[in-house]
Amino acid sequence: AEPPKPQPEAAEPASARATATTGGPAARTRFVMSIKKTHPGHKVGVDVTGGGADFMKVKRVREGLAAQWNADHADRPELQLMCGDRIVEVNGEKGGAQAMFQILTSNEELEITVEPGPAAAGA
Repeated sequence: AEPPKPQPEAAEPASARATATTGGPAARTRFVMSIKKTHPGHKVGVDVTGGGADFMKVKRVREGLAAQWNADHADRPELQLMCGDRIVEVNGEKGGAQAMFQILTSNEELEITVEPGPAAAGA
């Protein structure tokens, strides 16, 4: 598989893919999770609520690929998926929580764009 293409840098010049500067704790900013379901039973492992028309709010991170993502990025707190974060895009689909959820549950390869939620912004 090809490596994921970077998001347009015009919208997020400093951190389209959460490339945080080194030294000191990095501020949480929008980032992209790239995960792949390699077996039919693989689950993303995220409980979400329809937080708004244009995002899904992360209610809980359960066992699954999202928890594995967090473990794989344990040294990068700014890349951790946390309760209160907002999923704002899935595989290019924006602005429809129901459509994003459908992609999240049915597609094998996922590019999930996450914005830190208000509760997690200062973490």
